[in-house]
Amino acid sequence: MLIHLPRGHKAPQMRDALIAQTAHLPAAMRRTLTWDQGREMSMHAQTSAATGFDI
Repeated sequence: MLIHLPRGHKAPQMRDALIAQTAHLPAAMRRTLTWDQGREMSMHAQTSAATGFDI
């Protein structure tokens, strides 16, 4: 899934976009999310809590 980041690609924008754009996915598809070690995922704990992803 590609996620458009019109407001920038820093951690807060990535967190908000990921939460908004994956909210419609069924729980079975929100089990895990693999990401690289980039700074844009530094708020991964907040993203995980809001989405149910095990990041």
